[in-house]
Amino acid sequence: MISYRRLKPTQFEEWIDHCANVFASNENEIEHFRDYFRRHFLNDPDRDISTIFVALDDDKIVGSVRLFKRKIYLDGNIIDAGGIGEVGVNPNYQKKGIATNLLNLAFEDMHNLNINLSFLFASRHSFYNRLGYELVSYNYYKTKVIKSEQNVKYKLATMLDFETLTDLYNNYASKLNGPIYRNLFYFENWVKAELNDIYLILNEDDETVGYISGYTRDDSLIIKDFAIKDGYNFIDITNHFASIYFKDYNYVSYPSMHYTPSTYEGTREIPHLMIKVLSPLSDKIQNTNDLKDYLLNSRYGYYETDNF
Repeated sequence: MISYRRLKPTQFEEWIDHCANVFASNENEIEHFRDYFRRHFLNDPDRDISTIFVALDDDKIVGSVRLFKRKIYLDGNIIDAGGIGEVGVNPNYQKKGIATNLLNLAFEDMHNLNINLSFLFASRHSFYNRLGYELVSYNYYKTKVIKSEQNVKYKLATMLDFETLTDLYNNYASKLNGPIYRNLFYFENWVKAELNDIYLILNEDDETVGYISGYTRDDSLIIKDFAIKDGYNFIDITNHFASIYFKDYNYVSYPSMHYTPSTYEGTREIPHLMIKVLSPLSDKIQNTNDLKDYLLNSRYGYYETDNF
């Protein structure tokens, strides 16, 4: 007999093991996923073990869903949102409705918390479609690096810079639709753990006007996190940065929310972000399709750093 409840603190490590074993494709990946799920819980400023829902068979965890409490920039406002993650069912218990039952518990929690928007990252689109979620894909554009002179320089960020980074990010992200709001704790813990080096962008007066962080794949520098003050051009800055620190890479790839080029070498669709409006968000966004249409006609996206 399967039972459902909130995770008990004493079962935290068992839950970590459950998630790692469900998501790992082989034994060599299990430790990586243990670190991933533990890190994403401990580095979350809004972590709450009571929003982890589990299915049990004789007190053994066989299924899980975690509700992430987030705030999202949308239409110039900050709104509460519920992220859905760690949706995993033991292979021996799949196709028994366990994931759906767990998700319904998360929906009930969001209703009680007055959270009217839910989002998640998924490859099983049809499953979540049946629960009312809609896919909102976005692109990464790939452009050739063109060297240019810029009146900026770069410096590796330290923990002393994180308050400035937080302010820069929120000022930049607030002009977009979809990025999450980040506080200082989140930046110092979650963001720091998910990024490699973070470079400050300094103007001629040594004022920090932005930051940039990325990683390499194949022939490209991929921009993972970025913010800049008004008056600076995204393409010019990223090209300049790449030509200095990543000379062996001929291309820059970045999310469409930052910039839409007139010409580009290629695109990479990110078909994972799914959304669901639980209750009307505003007069013009009454339901999920309203939100999808609104996002698709705006500068929208999601920072890879914040994935779960």
